[in-house]
Amino acid sequence: MGMHGANLDYIRSMKAAGYRVGDTRRLVTLRDHGVSDDFISGLSEAGYKNLSLDDLQQLRDHGVDPEFIASLRQYGFTGLTTGQLLEARDHGVTGSFIEDFRDLGYSNISLRDFVRMRDHGVTPGFARQVRASNGSLPTVEYLIRRRDRGDG
Repeated sequence: MGMHGANLDYIRSMKAAGYRVGDTRRLVTLRDHGVSDDFISGLSEAGYKNLSLDDLQQLRDHGVDPEFIASLRQYGFTGLTTGQLLEARDHGVTGSFIEDFRDLGYSNISLRDFVRMRDHGVTPGFARQVRASNGSLPTVEYLIRRRDRGDG
């Protein structure tokens, strides 16, 4: 018998995943937030093993899942810390956002620069517009300065 799905099966699955949670309230919170054995095994398969319970809950709460990690990996962003994953997700950096910039010719932009561009409202459409008016591929810094000035 359990609360909010934090039953014996859930406790067993958490133990099988290497987590021992003695606090019933903590178990209920984890379950309510969607921290499941599938979520944990998916993260583990993505290279994120032995995370703390707080990290698991935070990643789940912010939408950092194995699919999101795979979407970043597809563009060469590997070995990211949980903090970097959270920052990218929280700022709206997605695989399609990266792909749109790659299609414009931006092949060596750091994840941090993608986050900065999102924060400053630099979209692929804006970059395309600036490129068309300049005739060349503008730098990330130039795009951010133009956007901050209210251009476009």
